[in-house]
Amino acid sequence: MKIKSEQRSSISIEDDSSSTNEKNTVIISKINDGMKVGPFIRNHFSHLIVSKAQSHLACKQGQVLVNGKVAKDFTVLHTGDIVKVTRKMEETLKYKEGFKVDIRYEDDELAVVWKPSGTTLNNQLSNTLEIALKYNLKNSNANDKLENPKCVSLLDKATSGFVIAAKTESSYNTLMEDLKSNRIIQTYMGIVHGRIDGNENEKQVITSVLDNEECSTEYIISKLSKTRNGSGYITTVLITPKKGYNKFQPRKHMIELGHPIIGNTRYTKQIANSKDKGLYLTLTSLHFIHPKIQKEMNFQSPEPSKFNAIRVKEEKFWKRKQEEELLLFEKAVADSSNLSNDGKALIDFINNDQRPTPYIIGEKDFFGSQFYVNENCLIPRKATEILVKATIELKPKRVLDLGTGSGCILLSCLKNLKDAKGVGIDISDEILELANRNKNRILGERKDDAKFIKGDFSSLVNNELLHSSFSSETNKITYFDVIVCNPPYLTDREIKSFSKSIQYEPQLALLGGGEKGIECYEQISEAIQKCLDKNLIFDRHKTNYLIFEIPSNKGKLVIENCFNYLKLIDIKNDENNLKRCLVYELPPDKNIIK
Repeated sequence: MKIKSEQRSSISIEDDSSSTNEKNTVIISKINDGMKVGPFIRNHFSHLIVSKAQSHLACKQGQVLVNGKVAKDFTVLHTGDIVKVTRKMEETLKYKEGFKVDIRYEDDELAVVWKPSGTTLNNQLSNTLEIALKYNLKNSNANDKLENPKCVSLLDKATSGFVIAAKTESSYNTLMEDLKSNRIIQTYMGIVHGRIDGNENEKQVITSVLDNEECSTEYIISKLSKTRNGSGYITTVLITPKKGYNKFQPRKHMIELGHPIIGNTRYTKQIANSKDKGLYLTLTSLHFIHPKIQKEMNFQSPEPSKFNAIRVKEEKFWKRKQEEELLLFEKAVADSSNLSNDGKALIDFINNDQRPTPYIIGEKDFFGSQFYVNENCLIPRKATEILVKATIELKPKRVLDLGTGSGCILLSCLKNLKDAKGVGIDISDEILELANRNKNRILGERKDDAKFIKGDFSSLVNNELLHSSFSSETNKITYFDVIVCNPPYLTDREIKSFSKSIQYEPQLALLGGGEKGIECYEQISEAIQKCLDKNLIFDRHKTNYLIFEIPSNKGKLVIENCFNYLKLIDIKNDENNLKRCLVYELPPDKNIIK
């Protein structure tokens, strides 16, 4: 239902005319002296006269009077002239160009029409669907026909989709009762931020109280797409309210899931590069029982073209970002010293001094401090010190260390950051006990600045102790400025190719998982995405950072397959001039929903 309207001339109507007590009547002031009737009424009576053709028609039909006489479109106005427009709103709507309704079904009882976005259902404004229906639908022959059709729908102005228009009183009452009781099945298609948990085509349900009413919504993942924005993904989802009568139920429930619908209206979140494209939510499927003939009525509509357009656009931006980062990495590798390929792949993981001797003596030097070690933890390596240096450079106040082991990375950072606090996470109770021993040894009086919490990579979003670790208030979330991690990244084949000493170290801390050894990176990437969707881990009003150790032969794999929602800002070398550390940045989210 597109409304055509001419471009208004830049005429000021402030104090241009004096209104009289009579409706739609004005007195011409000096500012509009010499103006023709047509341009004047199009500007001053724009609610009734919407175009040049309409001003000409109104004059021709005698609906424009100047000093009590019928005026022509070209009549010149003078100061003191009294202009009156007698046209009624219904006539304006009847002749509005393009004010056509897309009718999908119609009989004596009802019609099913398509409502475009930007159109209200029923209020006092001129651009409403119900007023347009009056002039687009056939008259009903039923005894209880309505004077004007009534919409049976919860669609707001921004949402497009199917609308039932009742033409009789009995049908309206029945359909409204069906709508409130969820017997009218309405399925929306939307595109949301992030990657929704679950498999494609799997039915899932969210239930919560919305505006003092328990509401349930079924949602099905239709398509997952890459994006360089936010968490790295956008998800096309089918949303069907199952219980509840709430206009914004689909949007509110998606927010509760941590995946707001893309849009620039209420209960949505904008996406960069598409801020002017409106709401990505439409009612594409409608099912109900005809109130008169008791027949099942089914209506389906394909997704709007802009849905696929945004997916293609975001995928393009994501690929461009990935290509830029791969070029950066390849350039960095090309600039490294002339080592053999095998040496570049593995040179530092087992240095000549990296024997199990630390297990025998129970200590290992790392970043200038002596750490307790045992067979439950990975022996700290010299190459890993670059992660500490990279973290210290950022001067964070809060640091999160994933897979903390002996705690050597986190504690070395805190020792050199006097005002910082941090949390280390590990899955093993024995490891956490060892890390706490090191905390007392390394930090001394500042030992309370570090906490070690049990947890694994995949369950970050559900780790309540983590999210409240440094919060004094009950419901306040602890945010971190930097996440640092040295995840497992070796394969079975690689471990067997090393000296036997490495086989004394815990396999859980060595094996990265999968054929290529980067499964842990993928798990961390997905876990952080989930936290971002729930506004956890990072304060999205600030710039945040993630620092990861990589084996130099797998940097390209990590960049290609993980953390695509982050911006790679630096690649740092270790003491052997090998690419050892990736530094990612997560810029502030200006559209974060508070």
